[in-house]
Amino acid sequence: KGLAEGTVALALPMLLFSMDVPAVFRLAGKSLLAMLLAGLSVVMVAVLLFFALGTLTEHGDELAGMAVAVYTGGTPNLAAVKTALSIPDDLYIKFHTYDTLMGLFYLLFVFSVARPLFGRFLKPFDALDHQADSTPSDSRMHSADAPSDHNSALRKQADLDLDAEATEIAEAYESEDRPVGVEDYGSLIYPRVWPPILAALLLSMAIVGFSVFLGSLFSENVAPAITILSITSLGIAASFVPAIRNIRKTFSVGMYIILVFCVSVASLTDVAGLLNIEPVIILFIAGAVIGSLFLHSLLCKWADVDVDTFLVISSSAICSPPFVPVVASALKNRQLIVPGLTTGILGYGIGNYLGISIAYLLRTLAGSS
Repeated sequence: KGLAEGTVALALPMLLFSMDVPAVFRLAGKSLLAMLLAGLSVVMVAVLLFFALGTLTEHGDELAGMAVAVYTGGTPNLAAVKTALSIPDDLYIKFHTYDTLMGLFYLLFVFSVARPLFGRFLKPFDALDHQADSTPSDSRMHSADAPSDHNSALRKQADLDLDAEATEIAEAYESEDRPVGVEDYGSLIYPRVWPPILAALLLSMAIVGFSVFLGSLFSENVAPAITILSITSLGIAASFVPAIRNIRKTFSVGMYIILVFCVSVASLTDVAGLLNIEPVIILFIAGAVIGSLFLHSLLCKWADVDVDTFLVISSSAICSPPFVPVVASALKNRQLIVPGLTTGILGYGIGNYLGISIAYLLRTLAGSS
């Protein structure tokens, strides 16, 4: 168990070192808004599920915390919340297993009928709208006052420019310089990549050591949560240092360590207990995914977010950022790969804060009722 908790702590800074917070606000545009709405959706639905199913399980606050964490960020956040809240191994494994199955059905839905369904009330993707985020306001005003033929020419030129940009993004994704957020372990076999990675690991160990010390200053009930939140905060802070942020493959190494965590936890699991189906957990996960998906779509309608951006960001939140290129390619809209990955990495950053905060809030409310 100590190995499992230690691997999560070590992995978190490695996952966050490559996060480029300024780029999120510079490049994401509508995608950032859609990501924030996705987080809001899952928080609202998880709280509702806690009160709806709370009488059926004593782990309602933990289920809500895990749901918010994993459907804002991904598996690393689920692992972090498990450690922070001292969630039982069997409960964590069951949640992770059912979540994986639910993710399969979610992706089948996205690849089949999601676009026509949500396209009935969400506007179609417009390349010119996304270009507007990087266009000076006076230029936009000028083009708005220009004749319609000129607007049409501008739109066609924008489409050509963005097609070229999408091709460049796709080529970068398929090369060794693919965007952060996608696990790529192949190049880790080359010795030349390891000196900076080892330096990053040493920094990660220092962050963990300080955070453990900080957590020890608090009571045993909150010490794990304080430790995880401290690790998250220091990891994000370190990402603002270009020399740290530009170390290649830190994300891949972090995800590899998370896989070690999964194996460690699985080895502690009672297989007989795992075979005992927990309908409440299934209901909670299904409700969180389906409920947040449709609430997210309504919020995107209110915020004037297009259907492609909604689906890509939803996939990033529910299935984690590595699925963004797959979904964007299925939608034939590779322009959304980089915004989807960028906002997805932000989800990794805020998932721990949201998951732990919601769990403690609901635990407090349940204790006072």
